[in-house]
Amino acid sequence: MIDLNGIKLKNRFIIAAGPWSFYWKIWPFLNPGIFGAFTTNTFTLEPREGNLEFIKLLDKKIFPKIWKVLRKIPNGWINSSGWRNPGIEWAIKEFYPDLRKAKANIIFSIGGFCIEDYVILIETLNSLELAAIELNISCPNVKFFSKDFKVLKELFSKAKKCSKHPLIVKIGINDLFYLEVVGCAEEVGINAVNAINTIEEFHPGLKNRRGGMGGRRIKPISLEIVKKLKLVFGLPVIATGGIYFIEDCQDFFKRGADAVSFGSVFLSRPWLPQSILKKVQSRA
Repeated sequence: MIDLNGIKLKNRFIIAAGPWSFYWKIWPFLNPGIFGAFTTNTFTLEPREGNLEFIKLLDKKIFPKIWKVLRKIPNGWINSSGWRNPGIEWAIKEFYPDLRKAKANIIFSIGGFCIEDYVILIETLNSLELAAIELNISCPNVKFFSKDFKVLKELFSKAKKCSKHPLIVKIGINDLFYLEVVGCAEEVGINAVNAINTIEEFHPGLKNRRGGMGGRRIKPISLEIVKKLKLVFGLPVIATGGIYFIEDCQDFFKRGADAVSFGSVFLSRPWLPQSILKKVQSRA
């Protein structure tokens, strides 16, 4: 067991919010219970369709236009899902029990459109058994309600006061100066930082012509940010961005990352994260 400033992990290898979060049952050979923690997709108070469009066939079947919100690019992916999710009530009734049965160590990712949204979400999750709650304030596909650091500090402060679980802030680099954001988080006692979210990028094939770029293309950026965060702050850092192979994990650990999380790798090589974890455990 590893303790990251109050966040208890089984090991230093985490499943990130994103590709595997909703669909982990598709790959029954993968076991979420062996990872340090499993981060859920970002849930909001109410169900959201996000940016996903649907196509109706023969007046009976409705299929999602996945290609409108997800595109493969060289060494990465761009998505514009926009926090598509069934809402927090569904997550607690349907999703959480499945993860508990799988013996997953759970990090719940949440997103809101005002401070009160985050407070209500946290209070709703307080009764669950979780490793932590992750505050998603950096999705490039959802317009965040404030770029004011005073408002962010208020958000972090209220979240800390009402949460019975450790808190993680997931940062990005699109709109806000991330060092200022992490400074606010550290000042009010947030437990850890997740760096980084996907990076906003133009793509003509997406519904809104823009989306969040992830994958190996953003690894150099994520490496640099992790290094800076560890030089400036004392908070534990969970590294995210372009982690596909054991060498990637080592690169982040050398720059001070306290844990690593796997995201876009599940879109192309879903077996790799578990393979990496088994290799690490065999060497221990």
